[in-house]
Amino acid sequence: MKATKVYAWTLFLALWGVLSLLIGNDLYLPGPITTLAALLRILSQKESYVFLAMSTLRVLLGLGLALVTGILLGFITGLSERLRVLLMPFSSLLKSVPIVSFIMLALLWLGSGIVPVFISFLMSMPLFWTATQESVLRADAKLLEMMQVFQLSFMKKLKVFYFPWSKGYISMALQQAIGLAWKAGVAAEVLSFSPLSIGRKIYESKSFLDTSDLFAWTFLLLVLSFLMERMVAHETARD
Repeated sequence: MKATKVYAWTLFLALWGVLSLLIGNDLYLPGPITTLAALLRILSQKESYVFLAMSTLRVLLGLGLALVTGILLGFITGLSERLRVLLMPFSSLLKSVPIVSFIMLALLWLGSGIVPVFISFLMSMPLFWTATQESVLRADAKLLEMMQVFQLSFMKKLKVFYFPWSKGYISMALQQAIGLAWKAGVAAEVLSFSPLSIGRKIYESKSFLDTSDLFAWTFLLLVLSFLMERMVAHETARD
């Protein structure tokens, strides 16, 4: 499997290099070597790590808020059919409205530094909401009957059954939400021109027609997202 991945990436880099040579203009498609040089230059600058850290912090804040809010809403709507129907339009709205529309609205309400946090939260929260709600709706009926027989309190049911039962659903949602939170958060950084952010550097690269820097910052974004996903997958596997 590892050998196959190595071959796949080697083929991808080779095709990228050949296509770049055929185009013959780094403005349209810089080659792997040019992009690597830009990446090394970016990593050699101390301020680059501030941009990376601030973007990571915004995404983590958005994800954290989404996790707490989504789990809470998921349990509420999972346990109450009335509230599930009542909040359905709100859930559908979050899933269907384009990200850019929310970003434009957020720019009217919030400061540019807060917009990426809000957008990361808004885009990833429905995943936790849906996952938690599904875990409640698919709960083992026999175990629920047994708890009813033993007359366990609602809080006891949450502690000994619902929370452990929903953990797998939430872990899967978290792995999916990380990539979405990064995409949404950086898109918000670009459009809001957030200070000290990957999105701002991507915007500047585009404005100055420095495509190699654009590729390099995008690569760093992908690396951060991948590392976060792997950390979550590793912790999930350990549990």
